[in-house]
Amino acid sequence: MTSPPSFTFSFNPQELPDKLTQASQHVSSGYWQFQLATAEPNSSGSLWQLALAQKQIVFSGIEPLSWQSLNKTLRRYLPKLRDPNAQQAIATIEQESTPEEIGQLKKMVDKVVKLGLMTHQEVIEALRSQILSDFDTYLFDRAGEAQFIPNSQLIIQTPIPGFQLESLLVNAQRRRQEWEGLKTEIPSLAIVPSLNQELLERSNLPLAQKQQLQKLVRGGRNFSEIAYALAKDPLDIAKLFVPMIRKGLVQVDLSSYQPKSEPGPEIFIVDDSPLLLQQFQSVVASWGYQVNCCQNALIAVNEMLNANPAAIFLDINMPGASGFDLIKQIRRQPQLNSIPLVLLTAEKSMSNQFRAQWAGCRFLSKPRATEEIATFKAELRNLLQELAPLPQR
Repeated sequence: MTSPPSFTFSFNPQELPDKLTQASQHVSSGYWQFQLATAEPNSSGSLWQLALAQKQIVFSGIEPLSWQSLNKTLRRYLPKLRDPNAQQAIATIEQESTPEEIGQLKKMVDKVVKLGLMTHQEVIEALRSQILSDFDTYLFDRAGEAQFIPNSQLIIQTPIPGFQLESLLVNAQRRRQEWEGLKTEIPSLAIVPSLNQELLERSNLPLAQKQQLQKLVRGGRNFSEIAYALAKDPLDIAKLFVPMIRKGLVQVDLSSYQPKSEPGPEIFIVDDSPLLLQQFQSVVASWGYQVNCCQNALIAVNEMLNANPAAIFLDINMPGASGFDLIKQIRRQPQLNSIPLVLLTAEKSMSNQFRAQWAGCRFLSKPRATEEIATFKAELRNLLQELAPLPQR
């Protein structure tokens, strides 16, 4: 009598594509969870998840498929969804939807499509781009352990028909070969490019192209941040810059490059301001943290339960539920009740500070003027180092 197929396996670097192909023949709907090893001592590595619905790949990421993780991916590749008006429209849909409806992601996508904010094809392309980008990061060069967790709910949750694994792997192998030809100039997307201004001015590039190049490298952004700002595939950004690097128009300081270490603790923030969420995420992520954002207070606790926050930041004044309302909900959840909470508000009133202390929370005032931003960042960083310190690099 033959034994049932194993839904767990170990893999060394380069082995995962073949082993994943073989093992996926015996599974249908659920999550492949990959615990990826790291060279750093005393580190548990990182977790990557690949979602399947009826043998088709439908999602990839460090989080399970949910409305929040889907929305995050869509904002990554569809910049029009970052517009405050679009975010407000999506927040309204969330507020008018029951938790059951929010769990049926195709219905949620249909509602957003009906508003004209995106198309179904754009959703498909965004998810495909995310999956291939994750394949670039995790698929070939890491060792680890794989486990399949069945989950038939993914058939209902998935907003797309999905992709065949074999087809994705063919594209992943082609992309790997392309990256190999670019890594001498760009060994890491964390590197910050700079312009050789004198050489650029003397070049015969069209004026519009010179201006575009200057705009892209403005503000000390690294290649990953540039790709996000343009909502482009990182590989496309690398192929755009490498010819400029080879001509000397763009410079990279390879001596300052250090291989990226494992991601830092996850910070969760709830605020109804899209602008504040964007600024908070940009600042905190630049310090090495993972950041999970939620704009809708009514679904925030459910989103937290699907995340792994080391600290939670809550705006006080939000429609639907205040920060103090959320504290009560969070403290009733065994999974969340020991996580440090920080209340955020622009109102520096003593009553808010006393209520925060009474609730066992920390308190942080938002900057109300430009000159207060530096102080806010310093206080925020000190607070994070106390509540959720970064691992030693």
